[in-house]
Formats: sequence, structure tokens, C-alpha cells
Amino acid sequence: MTNLINFQKSVLHLQTMTTNEIKFKLKKYLPDFVFSTVYSVWFQIVKPAIELYNKRILKSFKRETVGEIICDGINFKIKINPSNGTLDREIFLNNVYEPFFLKLIKKNLSERSVFVDIGANIGQHSLFASKVVGNSGKVISFEPIKKLYQQFKESIELNSISNITVHNLACGNETKKMTINISSLNIGASSLVRSYSDGGSEQISIVTADSILESELKID
Repeated sequence: MTNLINFQKSVLHLQTMTTNEIKFKLKKYLPDFVFSTVYSVWFQIVKPAIELYNKRILKSFKRETVGEIICDGINFKIKINPSNGTLDREIFLNNVYEPFFLKLIKKNLSERSVFVDIGANIGQHSLFASKVVGNSGKVISFEPIKKLYQQFKESIELNSISNITVHNLACGNETKKMTINISSLNIGASSLVRSYSDGGSEQISIVTADSILESELKID
């Protein structure tokens, strides 16, 4: 049982590392000829094995549920939905999405900081930042897609967070309405300029960021 748990932890650790991070670590510590062999084994054996393992785990992710983000000493609950695609599935598998970005946020923010998230998706980065800046700080988020906006708001309520303001808006160089095309495979890839065959579309409102942020004394 201990060996199984250790194996699962190792798999989860590998999943949260980017390909470049893995490549850098291998190249840093291994001689060139060993690096070439190990890197080849990674892409031909280890990576496909992890992908197969992920597919088996994702079979149980069939409906919206509450996930948990765990990263760099910070944790919180978050609503995730398999129909959203990439981001939610990554969180279901690894309890985090883009941990390197979250660590960057933590490194550059502190208590009382003001964090702006334009294109917040389901809110993982904003929720993380809200924990870093604390009650004396502030998070201002924008998410134009109604479904993601609602899901994000539910996560704010789930964690009883009071320092996030989320706007159901996109940001652009003028105020107007536009139609956004929804990606069925990855809702985060939805686009104003690219069309998708089966994801549908919806009208969104666009404002200038300045019109919302002009009263802020600072943005960190």
C-alpha cells in the first residue's frame, strides 16, 4: 500500500511539471549521453504511461464537483466541471493548474496588494491571489463567459472570500457587444475571432479596463 501511495505521489509530481521544467532538471544533473537516453525514455514510455493513467482517472469525472487547489502552502476549494475541458480536468487530476504561474503570483504579491485578472476563467488564479493578498488586499477579476463567471462566483461563496470583485465583462479598447465563439474541447480557448463547429456562441459585453479600474490608487 505504501509503495502504491508513493507511486501516485510521484505521478502527480510529474504531472504538475512542464515539459521544459523536466528537460531543464534532467539536463542540469545528467551527463549529455545519459540525458539523451533518459529524455528519449520519458517521451516514449513515461509520458504515454502518465497519459493512460490520466484517462483512467478522468473516467470518474462525469459531473460538476468541488475540487481542491493545493499549491505552495495555499489551498482552497473550487468548482470544476468536466464539460469545460482542459483547465478543470487538470485540477481534477492534479489539484492545480499551471502551478508555475501560481508560484509567480505568490512571489510578486504580498498582503495589501491589488491583483487584476483579465480573463479569469473559473477563477483559480484569482482565488489563489486572494489568499496571498489577504483581507487587506484586493482582487479585481473579469470573465465574460456567463457559465465560467457563475462557476467562479460559486467558488468565491464556497470559500467565504470577501476580497474578490468579479465582473461578467471582457476588456478591450472600446465599449461594445460582441459574439464569442465557445470551444467545446477547452472553454478557455473560446475566441472572438476564431470559430468552432460545435461549441455554440454567446453575446458578451466589452469595456475598457480603465473604466473599471480608474478609481484604484495602485495595481500591483
